[in-house]
Amino acid sequence: MSTFQLGLDRSGNANHFNVAGVKETDRVIDTPTNNFAVFNKLIGHDNTAIYSEGNLGFQTNASGGQDTTTVSTIQVNTGKWYAEFYAKDASRSGDWMFGIAEDPSELNRTSKYMGETGNSYGFYGYDGDVYNGNGSNTANYGSQNDGALDDDFIISVAVDFDANKIWFAVNGTFAQSADPTNGNNSVAIAADVTYGIGVSCATGGNTYVHYIGNFGQDSTFAGEKTRQGYQDSNSIGDFYYAPPVGFLALCTANLSDSDIIPTDYFSSVKYAGDAQDDRTVTGVGFSPGFVWSKAFTTTYNHYMVDTVRGVNAYVNSNRTNAETSDTDILKSFDADGYTLGNSGNMNENNHTHVAWNWYLGGTGAANTEGSLNTTKTQASTASGFSIVTYTGNATEGATLGHGLTKAPEWFMTKKRGASGGWMVYHIGNTAAPETDELNLEVTEATQDSANIWNDTAPTATVFSLGNNAAVNANNVTFVAFLWHSVEGYSRFGNYTGNGIADGPFVYLGFKPAFVLTKRTDDADNWRLTDNARDPFNNGAIGGLKANATDSEADTGNRNFDYLSNGFKVRETDVDMNADGGNYIYMAFAEVPLCLLYTSPSPRDRTRSRMPSSA
Repeated sequence: MSTFQLGLDRSGNANHFNVAGVKETDRVIDTPTNNFAVFNKLIGHDNTAIYSEGNLGFQTNASGGQDTTTVSTIQVNTGKWYAEFYAKDASRSGDWMFGIAEDPSELNRTSKYMGETGNSYGFYGYDGDVYNGNGSNTANYGSQNDGALDDDFIISVAVDFDANKIWFAVNGTFAQSADPTNGNNSVAIAADVTYGIGVSCATGGNTYVHYIGNFGQDSTFAGEKTRQGYQDSNSIGDFYYAPPVGFLALCTANLSDSDIIPTDYFSSVKYAGDAQDDRTVTGVGFSPGFVWSKAFTTTYNHYMVDTVRGVNAYVNSNRTNAETSDTDILKSFDADGYTLGNSGNMNENNHTHVAWNWYLGGTGAANTEGSLNTTKTQASTASGFSIVTYTGNATEGATLGHGLTKAPEWFMTKKRGASGGWMVYHIGNTAAPETDELNLEVTEATQDSANIWNDTAPTATVFSLGNNAAVNANNVTFVAFLWHSVEGYSRFGNYTGNGIADGPFVYLGFKPAFVLTKRTDDADNWRLTDNARDPFNNGAIGGLKANATDSEADTGNRNFDYLSNGFKVRETDVDMNADGGNYIYMAFAEVPLCLLYTSPSPRDRTRSRMPSSA
């Protein structure tokens, strides 16, 4: 246990101050350099949720059994974590659940409770059962508590995401004599899923259950209890009960360090074109291996240039044209950007351009890990990005080595030596994305096609091609761009639209610098947003379309809010937020959540880690 003193400066600078008019129970231990999770108010609730106590208090204002769920602002998929929830004014007329959920926006939009969906697990306070999927109880985990939880109780949740186990305690006693420290008597949870920790509640009649959460910042539960001051295994936190050994408070200080600094691998820049030779673009932060550029103040094509195909070769995301060579489009990749020629393609006079830049590094070489050798594979294994060039052989089931260490979650191929469309694979497209056909240059919805990816998912070493000419025409040259998620840097997933301005919140684990989205179940545009054109979420800046030449349009509404832990959809346009629509996304970070609340700022850190490549 530990004690605290209000007004005490813990920086070591002796800047103490006297506190007046503030009770000891008004204090939480959040600091600018260590931010604790709270309930995520950004999740849409159809106006059925009431938040209080700095978003540590949560209750529903619905009647007639309406289920409402919330989870933590920090979500995790590794490590051991502990949280507590105080049930205030609870009774049998209000139902409650405690646990973890993968997709809170879906849970709340469909009025589902924690444990009703496949990747959510809820401890039902009334009968002690643990529910998972279709409302089925997986275990009579705490059935000895049947009918006993009425008012003034504390539920503890301990989760081990490395061992895929969860435990629940009532007033400090784990059900079924479980011991999380030793790992026994647990409920199994699905692996490789990012979960938030939280609660669900429903009402019976007009009785509303009021929860107060504690993710490690306040064991008084907003003054309802006497402070206990128990800390986690890192000597962090303020808990009512002692966390099991090895389990941690859900705060940024306990998050794993990011393996990379995002700005070393991706950046968005904005620059003015002048159609002059040797126009330099700087401020990228590294020498890019892949540049995607668009003049956004006029109607113009998108241009893609990379180090694998060569400085003068470009393709367009919005066109099916074969690769074109132009010595005046881009002259060199430089240490902090690149030098443009006088071609208007990437240097249009009197217009402003945006460029999205990825680091690649290395020189690349032919890859022989697949049945079809690549002409060249160049990969940044640290950032999960590679570019592959190859010549097709029209053979069903051909495989190519991508040079990464994990299976790619997004890749796209394009003919170089002939006209042809962009074929896109995305892990969030459908339940079986290896069976899907999706095109970057058009608005079309996903179609089923066995001969694109040969109905074969990519592996940690290769990706597969069918005999479709769009990806594997005989003796035709191709290029493929491939990515996989890297914690704190990139994420590839999907979300479900709700059709209102209070749109879905998408957890990323970082503040994004770039987001590309596409509705897959209908014919809508590929939308691009970034922090170069709109760094402050100030609205009225429209997203560009990867499949079209359109200039940036003033929509009068902001598309997304870029937040410390993800993005919030604010647009009702069907391109981004049709009710019930499935949307895939690719997102890259400006700052990971684990570094956003640290001192010094990541922008001020000495870059001691060089980008790695293969």
